[in-house]
Amino acid sequence: MILLLAVLLFVFTTCGGIYIDPNDGDNGMGGGIGGGYGGGGGSGNRDSRLVNGANDAWVDDAPNDDYNSLILKADGTSYYLEPSGGAWSIFDSGKWSTSGNSLTITSNQYGTKVTYTYTVNGNNLTLKISGNTYTLTKKPVSVV
Repeated sequence: MILLLAVLLFVFTTCGGIYIDPNDGDNGMGGGIGGGYGGGGGSGNRDSRLVNGANDAWVDDAPNDDYNSLILKADGTSYYLEPSGGAWSIFDSGKWSTSGNSLTITSNQYGTKVTYTYTVNGNNLTLKISGNTYTLTKKPVSVV
């Protein structure tokens, strides 16, 4: 026991210590009650609270032509949706990740990368960028 304490003390003093924050959702260690701090329940570098199920999406119900509806998959794939009759169609795909309260989404079609500040409250996702705020709601969707 004394030898173990001596080794640990040596490692921490010579290597500067090792610290893993159990509440840091960005490194996959988060989760637990409340989804962890600074990014929610970990799934690598993706906040699990943002992951959509098999038949749902984050839908922007704003009455304009600038729809920001999307699907965020657990594997890091993202799909951008547009209305298509009574359903939705995918017009682009990409990747997504989180870090702290930042959500970064890339576009395969346009080669762009956009980073939003985000918050999740139940089934509502709020995205902020450049003074604009978008509120999306997790809803069942039919994708064609």
